[in-house]
Amino acid sequence: MVQLNGRRLARPVGGVIAAAALVGALALTPAGSLAQSFITIFEPQQFVAVPVTSGDLQSLPNLRDYGTMTQSAQPAARQVASAAAAAAASGLVVHAPASLPAGVPTTVTYTVLSQGTASFTFSAARAQAAAAATGKTLPAMPAGLDGSTLEVTIGPAVVATYGGNMGISSGDTRLRGRHAGIKGVVTGRAAVQREGDIPSLVVAEAAQPRITSTGTTVQAIEDFLLEQPGVSPQLAAEIKAIGDPTTALPIPIPMEKATAQTVQVQGVSGLAVGDNTGLGSGVIWEKDGVVYGVAGALPESQILAIANSLP
Repeated sequence: MVQLNGRRLARPVGGVIAAAALVGALALTPAGSLAQSFITIFEPQQFVAVPVTSGDLQSLPNLRDYGTMTQSAQPAARQVASAAAAAAASGLVVHAPASLPAGVPTTVTYTVLSQGTASFTFSAARAQAAAAATGKTLPAMPAGLDGSTLEVTIGPAVVATYGGNMGISSGDTRLRGRHAGIKGVVTGRAAVQREGDIPSLVVAEAAQPRITSTGTTVQAIEDFLLEQPGVSPQLAAEIKAIGDPTTALPIPIPMEKATAQTVQVQGVSGLAVGDNTGLGSGVIWEKDGVVYGVAGALPESQILAIANSLP
């Protein structure tokens, strides 16, 4: 979600966390049209850092082995000419920093991401077949989970980049790069084609992502997935310690590359993430049904000042 290197926050868009927040939409993906039978089970109101190692991430099971994913509305990205145009296209109130630190370009580019929807249906038979193919044994999938469908809705969103760009030209509806569609938006890895294109600052806001269900609960999903082979006991304990899973979104933080801490921003609790050099950082928070993110090649103190200057 946040790509970090020794010199700066790489691909700050990822830091914006489109990410983080735009959630587990990543894993839980895509959506059908069972709208009337869905109930809302998750809307992130706080973001909690979960320290992980590269080994933790590499050993995690692939959720695709546990059911079927379907994408019904892929987010499309396009540049617009102004904040007013971005607001009109997204339905969001587009905020701009009251001031910028010295060295940050004042040239700003606005990109609007349309709403995306996807669904995931759990299948005990599929999970057991995938496990058997690799010689693994899985715990039984609860009856209430088998056959249940999750629907994830993310966006719309607006991303303002100061200096550089996101590799998206005016009217371009594709997010170029290794990851496209919902996963590309969520992980924030929209391609930056050249080093010089990396923005100095990114300010993003998005409608609060939402996960709905035809029957299962977030707690049931969490309990089952944390029992799976490949999930380390330490990682499972960290996630369980968060508490209420219906409103808190765990953000994996690579221990060897980044730091994270809870901060106050805009009068609410947020999560600040920085690389170990102190040269790049980002902050994410939720307020009044909107998720905000600010990230760039700046120290945390300046990122927080920018975040707090948003009207």
